[in-house]
Amino acid sequence: FTSNVTKNARLELSTINSETKKRDLDTFFSTETNKLSREIRDGDSIKVFQHTSLEESSISILGEVKFPGTYTVQRGDRLLDVLQRAGGISEHGYTLGSVFTRKKIAIEQKNSFQQSADLLEQAIADAITTGNISIEGDALLPVSTLISRLRKVQPIGRLVLDIDPLGLRSDPHKNILLEDGDNLYIPKRPSSVNVVGEVYSPSSHAFDSNASIKSYVNKAGGFRNTADTANAYIILPNGESSPVGRRILSSRNVDLVPGSTIVIPRDPRPFDWLVMTKTIAPIFANLATSAAAIAAISND
Repeated sequence: FTSNVTKNARLELSTINSETKKRDLDTFFSTETNKLSREIRDGDSIKVFQHTSLEESSISILGEVKFPGTYTVQRGDRLLDVLQRAGGISEHGYTLGSVFTRKKIAIEQKNSFQQSADLLEQAIADAITTGNISIEGDALLPVSTLISRLRKVQPIGRLVLDIDPLGLRSDPHKNILLEDGDNLYIPKRPSSVNVVGEVYSPSSHAFDSNASIKSYVNKAGGFRNTADTANAYIILPNGESSPVGRRILSSRNVDLVPGSTIVIPRDPRPFDWLVMTKTIAPIFANLATSAAAIAAISND
């Protein structure tokens, strides 16, 4: 056969061995003219491999960079490379609140939520079968609502990163390799703290460096009866979370920064019949973290 393929392309020829009645594979480059002149027979197949350096990838960089937009990513490009091509972070950029998302991680998160929903549905079936719960009344309402939410949620695939340029230069582990479909959003410096979860009025409030978590919760209407105060936590603007515990009832200041989200989780006791409180709590946390990442992009 003759070659009309790209110079130095890699090819694979699959032929039927008349003696063994099995296929033989021969891999070679398009520059090997002696191989290209070989006669093709009925049943043979040819595969041309794409050169990895020719794969077209792109990343979207939005928000507080000098030249926001979609940039082509070449093999081996890292985060700092594309940030520099985008003109760098503007003077209003808040690197601590940056949101980096990746398609692959979004798929993994979605699968995790689906698996959690499957687990809960199986737990309901087991509880009904063993007689630990009755299908009458509203005993199933809390968990059925949670399952429905898990089925519907669409995580964005946030990857927690430190995108400060100095950190990216000094630590190669932070300066990650980019993949097709990556997205980076750099917000302006926020001026508020969010309070979500089991409070009477989930809301955002002006940041006060002297304010305690308790004062922010009070501004949000205070705790509901369903609040699990012992397991409250903070989601920092970069996506990391930090437990608060008993400090939430204290008037002492906690190290909050602008853009933080105070999460008051739901008391898992309504799920006691599942004997799964240790499973339920992380599910609530993952849902809250996903919602905080979406809010960070939507509220600009």
